[in-house]
This record gives sequence, C-alpha cells and structure tokens, in this order.
Amino acid sequence: KIEHLRRSAAFFICFIIICAVLPFYSFASTAKPAVPDTTGASYIYLYNYECDRIIFSKGSLDKKISPASTVKLMSGYLALQHLSNRLDEKIEITDEMLSDVEGFTVGIQSGDILTVNDILYSLICGSGNDAAHIVAYLCSGSVDGFVNEMNATAHELGMTTTNYTNPTGLDDSHAYTTVYDTAIMSKLNAKNELFLKMSTA
Repeated sequence: KIEHLRRSAAFFICFIIICAVLPFYSFASTAKPAVPDTTGASYIYLYNYECDRIIFSKGSLDKKISPASTVKLMSGYLALQHLSNRLDEKIEITDEMLSDVEGFTVGIQSGDILTVNDILYSLICGSGNDAAHIVAYLCSGSVDGFVNEMNATAHELGMTTTNYTNPTGLDDSHAYTTVYDTAIMSKLNAKNELFLKMSTA
C-alpha cells in the first residue's frame, strides 16, 4: 500500500497563487487579518477565477523561471485526460516505470498493485515523482513520449514560453515557464472537478 501522503497540493477554484521563490511567510501579530509578507517572493500572480480578474501580481509575468513542481499541473492534466475513465483499473508497478526516479516520492515500489485512482491521487495530491513517472508510462508508454505530449499540449494551450523536460519538475537548465503560462494551466485545472477533488484531498 502507498505510504500516507506527506504533502498536499492546494488549488483553489476562487483564486490561484503562484510564487516562484517564496522561502517563507511572515505574518504580523495584530488584530487585523494576517497578510503575508511578499518581500521574499520574486514572482506572484493572484487571480480570482470567479470574476476572471487579476487581484495582485509581482514581477514580470513573462520572465522565464524554473517551473519546479508546477510541472505537475500539466502532468496531472494529461493524466486525467488519458486515465479518468480507468480509475478502478489495477496496475502492477514495474521496475521500468520507476527507473530514474529522483527527488520526492510517495513510496511506490516495484511489484505494488495499485488502482489508477491511487496513482492519480499520489501525483495530484501527493506530488510524488514516482507517481509522475508511472503516469508517463501509462499515458504515453515512456517518460520521453509523455514529455513530448506535455510540450505539444502547452503549445496548443498558448503557453508560448514553456518547455518541459520531465514530468516531475526536477531542476533542469532547459526547463522553463512563466507565471503567466502557469496561470493558464492552473485555470484550466480549476475547471476540472476531479482535479480539484484530488488536489484538495
């Protein structure tokens, strides 16, 4: 069985906050509602989904930045496109699916038998790099094939300043995106009830 997920992603249908470099928040100890100190963030994009309005932004929306785990917005989007009608299907995890996995994982091991639903939660809620690799194989037959589909989809969606090199967000000098492009991906996922359910579990 999968270990208890140690991380959760939060994507709110009312707003999207994207911070490229935000090491910590500092809150004022007053009677007023706490407001985060954004001095440590280079890029911020606060968007109200319901009224289609940018509430606050900081830094250039078109500046190339490292995408980090926001890559999983695209990985999760494509995963649901391919696999949302196979949620109860059981998958036996293979060594090939987990080859070259680095960084944070949710503890999936070769030989595990998981439902597609389990795998999607491990990716979208758990942000597991192991789950991202498994999804790549289930959707496209390989990590490289999945990355090609990610980039093709980004182009179709108008994300003109984005290039993916892996489905996880591990640092790569050739991987980049912008706050604006990431917002395109976030707004699209905010329209998907299953994505919202899994990301806020």
